[in-house]
Amino acid sequence: MAGTLGMFVWEQAQGAALEVARTAAVNTLVMFQAVYLLNSRFLLASAWPHQTLRGNPWVPLSIALIVGLQLLFTYAPFMHTLFHTAPLGAEAWVRIVLIALSIYVIVELEKWLVRNTGVRVV
Repeated sequence: MAGTLGMFVWEQAQGAALEVARTAAVNTLVMFQAVYLLNSRFLLASAWPHQTLRGNPWVPLSIALIVGLQLLFTYAPFMHTLFHTAPLGAEAWVRIVLIALSIYVIVELEKWLVRNTGVRVV
């Protein structure tokens, strides 16, 4: 939630229109979900050494579908009219991906804490 709201506030603080900030926030939320999907394939084991898309064929398919739909949401003019959004530049996508990767680090840290201390982080 903080990353999504932070992206929205950042875009507006940089002078972006409301539609651009809205689009960036939605894409940040969806990218968080895609990264979490990759990470949550292993309940307690670290996903890092095992990170492969070959195990479950639905994972890469789901991510490809999510990315395709997000690109449609972001760049199709009829979607701009329907959702009051706007296209994003490359710099916004870099920020979105970097912010979304933070969930990977947070979940890996949580798994490490559970494995090594037995403490469950809620």
